[in-house]
Amino acid sequence: MISEPFCGLIFPTIISTVCAIIAILSLMRLRTIKNKHENIVVFCLCVSVGLWSFNDHFYRLSWIYGKAVAVFLFASTLTYAYLVGNFRYRKAYIAVLLVSCLSLMPVMFLPGMTLQKFSIVFSIVLYSQAIFANILLYLYYKKHKTALHLLFSVFGSFMIAAGFCDTMKIMNHWPIVHTSLFGSTAFIFTAGYIVIERGYLNTKGWADYALELRHKETLLNEKYLLLKKSNFNTIIILTQTIEAKDPYTRGHCLRVRDFSKMMGEAFGLDSERLLFLEYGAILHDIGKILIPGRILNKNGKLTDDEFAVIKNHPEIGVNILANVDYFSPIIPMIRHHHEWYNGGGYPDRLSGEAIPLEARIMAVADTYDAMTSDRPYRKAMSRDRALEIIREVAGVQLDPEVVRVFINEKIYTIHHSSSEKLMLNFNA
Repeated sequence: MISEPFCGLIFPTIISTVCAIIAILSLMRLRTIKNKHENIVVFCLCVSVGLWSFNDHFYRLSWIYGKAVAVFLFASTLTYAYLVGNFRYRKAYIAVLLVSCLSLMPVMFLPGMTLQKFSIVFSIVLYSQAIFANILLYLYYKKHKTALHLLFSVFGSFMIAAGFCDTMKIMNHWPIVHTSLFGSTAFIFTAGYIVIERGYLNTKGWADYALELRHKETLLNEKYLLLKKSNFNTIIILTQTIEAKDPYTRGHCLRVRDFSKMMGEAFGLDSERLLFLEYGAILHDIGKILIPGRILNKNGKLTDDEFAVIKNHPEIGVNILANVDYFSPIIPMIRHHHEWYNGGGYPDRLSGEAIPLEARIMAVADTYDAMTSDRPYRKAMSRDRALEIIREVAGVQLDPEVVRVFINEKIYTIHHSSSEKLMLNFNA
């Protein structure tokens, strides 16, 4: 028979000391790894197991101590299980778990709350999740044959049984079985395996691991930059194709890009949205590639049938770009840049803020530049006349707030970059 003093204080002190050492190693490891989640959870596990090792001693003084530690321990253990399990929706499961555990803590202090009542709530909320997590770990082991997951699956089964036993022995006055000591001892061996298997004790290994991660990150950034440049080259080709089809719009897409970018900055768009706004502005007329040249470059007024063909270019542009996933953020801009603020535009007759902000910005830029540029059927308008018309159609065709920014910030006065060269911010 194990002596009570040894079980009450000496052995728990030994276990908590070992847990403290592993916790410190986990914190030290944070400096040299990219994914820090595992080490943070291992740290929490060590703290909770160190407290749990004293459970048999302090449980007799207050059941709240034991249940508070149990909640902390289950939260840490299941979070680790979900992280290493690497399954779909794991973030959602972790969020549900943590919310459940945070909700349990104040329940202990409700008036009239007893050990028996809380044990029922605890069992319903956490045991079901523990069983689910343990099954996930075992299935992950079967698929990938990783010893660590099998070890955690076995440890998880033991934890569930130990927790249930702790609850039942207090509720039913069963003879003391030192499940917390057995469980925390099992954790020491499990954590020890992690320490050795992950190379926590190998300082040189830490440095090599960090160097390898930095090298991989550099390669990833280079590939990402190459991908963005490839997409950029695609945009250049498409823009040149548009201008070749409609020479009267030479430079139009770039000027719309310049106006749109300035307005996007005024509206506080982040760097990523600004970059895609530039892409969308440059490609907003890409659908005109499939519009017959006799209609596109007609010197006289368009007939109703011809205008109906022209009105198809936003949808044609969407169809052209739809097969390139990278361009998906600009699809709504291209589709809706001819919608009217009052709902009288095309193709979907959207109105007000139902029209994406980027499309409303592009509409103002497109309208102003179209009026101040030469067309086959008319000469360019003066700046003052174009601004006067824009003011008149604000709230009807154009978003009045975008018009206000365009005029008050004097965006129409900006200097445009060369139509022969596109410049985009790849670091955005």
